[in-house]
Amino acid sequence: MLKRIALGVFAVAALSCASFAQDHPNFAGTWKLNSAKSNPGDYGPSAQTDVITQDVDKLTIKVSASTQMGDSNYTLTLTADGNKQTIAPNSPQANMGALTLKDVTASWTGPSLTIVANSSFQEQMDIAGKDVYSLSADGKTMTIASHASTGMGDIDTTLVFDKQ
Repeated sequence: MLKRIALGVFAVAALSCASFAQDHPNFAGTWKLNSAKSNPGDYGPSAQTDVITQDVDKLTIKVSASTQMGDSNYTLTLTADGNKQTIAPNSPQANMGALTLKDVTASWTGPSLTIVANSSFQEQMDIAGKDVYSLSADGKTMTIASHASTGMGDIDTTLVFDKQ
């Protein structure tokens, strides 16, 4: 059960990042989870809204989510330059509900934004996660494909968001 909870929480925390460059999509906007099109796993979000702002290569993501474990609200600021950003344990950015973010790296992979994050679940289990953000051709749908590796196994989820 701890595996499912950790993976569900990771899906919620699946950090959202993007940065703006001329050749890359702009993820800025308010995004609401489309539960009917998503595969959040057993403990993923039942509702989630991400508000993303993007300025050149910096991205701020404000996440509000509801899961079986309760509500979670956090803000993450990233730079999509391929450099690892270490997060201090006492930083507000480290607190993502039941997850504590240790470090994060954001980079572009073609038209997609790839976020690699290392975190711990309630300081009991390490989680290595990779989120790949992509936009539909019309810019109205954002998809986050996530893969999380834990000591209890791997979890794959897909969250689909509609632009508001």
